[in-house]
This record gives sequence, C-alpha cells and structure tokens, in this order.
Amino acid sequence: PQQIHDYLNASDWERQVANAKEKLTAFMENYRITDNDVLIALDSAKINFNEKLSQLETYVIQFDQYIRDNYDPQDLKKTIAQIIDRIIEKLKML
Repeated sequence: PQQIHDYLNASDWERQVANAKEKLTAFMENYRITDNDVLIALDSAKINFNEKLSQLETYVIQFDQYIRDNYDPQDLKKTIAQIIDRIIEKLKML
C-alpha cells in the first residue's frame, strides 16, 4: 500500500488531472464545444474501444485454439523458453 501511495505521489496524478481539465476547458471554450459534444464523443470512443476489445478477445481465443490444435504444449513451452533465453543473451551483449 505504501509503495502504491509513493508511486502515485511521484507520478503527480493530481497535477496531471488538473492540467488535463484546464486544457479541456480551454479547448471547449475556444471551439464552442458543449459538454454534450464531449459526452457524445466519449460514448462513441467507449463503444469503439469495446468493439475492438471484443475483436481482440475473439482473436486471442482463436489463436489459443490454433496453438492447442497444432502444437504439442510441452514442445511449445520449450521453444518459447529457448527464444526467451536467446533474447536475454542478446540483451546482455548490448
């Protein structure tokens, strides 16, 4: 809990949120955007995000099934471990 508190304090979230609010307010005033316009845009973004998230979930499920159907789990684990080991070795060389 203390580490999370320290992280949030270090990130200065309150200042960043206040800054974003100021910028949004100025933008809305300069371009005559209403609260309703912002809500409509946010709702649309939320809908699009949820659609993309659903598509991603479908792709992950299909990919998982493809892996299960076409690869031996033990061989796959060994192969992935070898690839990770190679990546680590290359990173150590940098």
